[in-house]
Amino acid sequence: MEIKQVKNNRLSEEALEEWDAKFVPNYDLLFFENKPKKFTAVSREDGYSQLSLDERTSFLTWNVHPKCKWIAKVSNGSFLSLHKAVQIELLLDQVENGRGFHFRFRELLEINPEPSALAILEEISLNYEGEEIVVFQGWSWNLLPISFRFKLLESISKSFISSASVSIQTNEEVTTNSALINTFTGCNGPNCFAFTLMNLEKEAVRRKHLAQSWVVGDEFLSSLESYGYKKVSSRNTVNSEDVFVWFNNDTPVHGCYAINERVLLNKNGQTMFHPYQCQSVHHVLDDWSNKGLKLIIYRK
Repeated sequence: MEIKQVKNNRLSEEALEEWDAKFVPNYDLLFFENKPKKFTAVSREDGYSQLSLDERTSFLTWNVHPKCKWIAKVSNGSFLSLHKAVQIELLLDQVENGRGFHFRFRELLEINPEPSALAILEEISLNYEGEEIVVFQGWSWNLLPISFRFKLLESISKSFISSASVSIQTNEEVTTNSALINTFTGCNGPNCFAFTLMNLEKEAVRRKHLAQSWVVGDEFLSSLESYGYKKVSSRNTVNSEDVFVWFNNDTPVHGCYAINERVLLNKNGQTMFHPYQCQSVHHVLDDWSNKGLKLIIYRK
């Protein structure tokens, strides 16, 4: 099985296949400022909590403008039954509202689509603010050759990584997740807190559960305590197995795990496009020190 390298992170064909299956479902989540008459909709307040992590990633729901108060789930069939002008208006409204991925047509050309892919891109392109863009839906995504889809997914993953990972020989006694380091998986959900706890957990069943979980801040702090971790007053030294936690006031917003005084294991987001990275302590400190947050180190 071919393994690609994306900024020094391993991307397997198996992961790409999982990404491809999840990237664009066979329905749209459409967001509206006012309750739509064409579709059955639920309030964003009630409906958002019901969205899966895969749906939130496919439609980048965290980017949707707060003015949008309604969500409608619309199958590709129902969408395509609408007049073409209505379809275009709906898609452009979603772009304007910040929902989901859209791509500049000229940037898709840089992936060198074969003639069959190019014909599909031309068919579904839209004019947005004087530029040709493409918004994929399940029906159009699945018409594209798998080779083009894989190349585009690989390209997307690059945009989610702020800096390349560093290579290091890991010690199994320090981390139980050496196979994951500098690797993409096919799963949406596990965030920085989950990855940190995965490096503390000795039981394989529990680690497997964490690898599928989005851990919230309070659960993370309680888990640190259960593993015997306590705050240390000094940040002048870094020991192997230290845990770094950044706080916004009293709320933990990011965490990572020290392999040694030079490198940390870090995950910068909860999507499948965020790899499990090994990064230098200095890089991670620089990256998070500019966010106005307070760093506290926890140690056993």
